[in-house]
Amino acid sequence: MLAILNDQERGELRHIAVSSMCELMRYCDDFEVRAEAYDILTQLKVIHHD
Repeated sequence: MLAILNDQERGELRHIAVSSMCELMRYCDDFEVRAEAYDILTQLKVIHHD
C-alpha cells in the first residue's frame, strides 16, 4: 500500500504515526507499550541516539 502513496500522503501518514507514538509515550501506563513506541520513534529517526 505504501508504494502507491505520493510524497504528501506518505508525509501525512508519518505525521499520524509519530503523533500516535508520542501520545502513547505520554499517556500509556504499560511500560512495554511505551518501550515499543520509543523503538518505533527511533526507527523513524524522531529520537536520535548520540
